[in-house]
Amino acid sequence: MPPACYMAMDAYLCAIKYAKRSIPKSALFAFNTCIDAVVKTTPQMLLCLPLIQKDRHVREAVLSSLQREITIDKEELSFLRKTFPRPQYRIGGQAGQAAEVARALGVLPIIFPERKKKELPIHYVFEYCNSLGMCNRIIASYEPQPMIPQAGLHLPKRLLRSLSHAFLGGFHLMKSKEEIMQSAKIIHAWKKQNPHLRIFVELGDFQKKEVLAAAKKYVLPPADCEGMNEEELFLLTGRHGIDAIKKLPKGTGKILFHSPNFSFTLPKDEGDEQALLFARLVCSYRAKYGKNPSFSSLAKYAKTSPSLHIENPKFTVGLGDAFSCAYFLAAKR
Repeated sequence: MPPACYMAMDAYLCAIKYAKRSIPKSALFAFNTCIDAVVKTTPQMLLCLPLIQKDRHVREAVLSSLQREITIDKEELSFLRKTFPRPQYRIGGQAGQAAEVARALGVLPIIFPERKKKELPIHYVFEYCNSLGMCNRIIASYEPQPMIPQAGLHLPKRLLRSLSHAFLGGFHLMKSKEEIMQSAKIIHAWKKQNPHLRIFVELGDFQKKEVLAAAKKYVLPPADCEGMNEEELFLLTGRHGIDAIKKLPKGTGKILFHSPNFSFTLPKDEGDEQALLFARLVCSYRAKYGKNPSFSSLAKYAKTSPSLHIENPKFTVGLGDAFSCAYFLAAKR
């Protein structure tokens, strides 16, 4: 093995060792867990679908190989079920994806709110690659019920006080400012009962401007860290690149930026390099094998993988959520 490979392997194993020392025994995951119905398709097939044809922004996203998420109604869900009768079903949603990553790493996930499988919403995830080999996905989300019941839900105090990490997602799919405020009320209650609880918020493709504005005002301030990709950063600031960083809303905590090509934290804290490398390892393994790694399988993978780049990923759904979760669990407390 070339010397450079030994150096890479040592760095990977150090990152795994660092994460193993830092990772909590249990963590909270809220608010969106769903069933993903994954369909591998082509841009041409996607552009023929009525729900894509009616939205210019989504059509442009397909042509540019960008990720977009749209909401659909019951009739559109029925059409997709008839058109694509044999999708690959998986646990999905930002919180659901992250919880599965945590479970594989030996962390006990506490799901909030807890729902029976038959009560979970359905998201059709269309994976596609264009002629240049650029791959991405369009997500069609069916969320008939409010993510948070009007009456609210509560965690047992003893359980809440035992937790150190809370990974939160799904705000982009909430239907109103009121639902955002309800979620923020729950977050503040958790923080009041457990001041040491670290809150991570994963952003998404917000469908409504008023929901995004409410999330900026009520959800971001109590969060310790926010995860986002380039499109989500643009939604948040209306800017790209360095200009976007300068325009982050007041009250924004630490940010974790992730994309297929690079990632960074701002500000950069002690141990972030190891936590980021650990997250890249987790996502590389998941992309190659289509499943989440345990610590033992990750160590074996680190010893045989001089590069983390996967040319033909087996599965790309939820890689951003997996990255954010792995970083958050491994980062220094």
